[in-house]
Amino acid sequence: MTWVAVVLAVAGACCYAFGARHQNTAVRGNGAMTLRGLTRLVRDRGWLIGLLLLAGGTALHVTAVALAPLTVVQPIGALALALTAILHARAQGIRLNRASVAAIVACIGGVATFVALAAGAVHPDPVTTAEAVRVLALMGAAGVVLALVVTTTRAGRARALAHIVAAGVAFGFVATLTRVLTQRVREGGLDDPFLLVPALAIVTALLAGGWCLQQAHADGPPDLVVAGLTVIDPLVAVAIGITVLGEAPYLAPATLAALAGAAVIAAGGVAVLARHHPDATGPAAPAIPDREPVAHARHGWDTETFELRSLL
Repeated sequence: MTWVAVVLAVAGACCYAFGARHQNTAVRGNGAMTLRGLTRLVRDRGWLIGLLLLAGGTALHVTAVALAPLTVVQPIGALALALTAILHARAQGIRLNRASVAAIVACIGGVATFVALAAGAVHPDPVTTAEAVRVLALMGAAGVVLALVVTTTRAGRARALAHIVAAGVAFGFVATLTRVLTQRVREGGLDDPFLLVPALAIVTALLAGGWCLQQAHADGPPDLVVAGLTVIDPLVAVAIGITVLGEAPYLAPATLAALAGAAVIAAGGVAVLARHHPDATGPAAPAIPDREPVAHARHGWDTETFELRSLL
């Protein structure tokens, strides 16, 4: 069954890559998304195909996790990043520079190392109501902070990265709350009245993460978006599991240091990719001479005459 899980995980990664490419093509270039813009996207065939591919990739990945250890399955999902980078570069006729390639390698290697270390150290325990409440409180606090960051970030590259981080954190909480929900069902069955709270939180995080994901596609290339999600999502989920849910009570200091190092490498790869990707920045604003607007405004000079005199 392990080989079946590997095949399913590879197929899921391919679905993620093609889905991200389709959605990015439909969304990119429209600037910040609005509700009206999202309504138009729902009628866009390419965007809908991308959505179906992402849903199929998620289903394949979940099935793979059910058939094989997380250590085997989770790193395979990082293949989506490499495949997305290749697809986007070929479609746009661009060549990834050395910094971008190194950043992609850092993302994939960092995530693979992090997941392998975490899978060997984490042992899920029953989730208490107090732990679940702490997760919900942390989600609320993170939501407030990220909302402030996203709404106050205007620059194209920084805006894309802010939305990618917000989406990754939201989906990380989705994974954590899904774990909370399933463990509560195993312990108390469907009669547990507390189940409605994490279920509503999952829906909220999915909607917020999906919205930020579309905003990220509007501002950045698809491989940057996929890089952020494949790095931030597992880092957030595992970090919450260790610190809040107490899933690694006997974590050795050396393992903790290795986890932190792998996380820094992966997150650094995302930051480098956002900075050096040849398609990560929008069109540069034209440079305007400092003195020209003043002269033009005060004296009514013709712009072309002013520029000619400046050259002379």
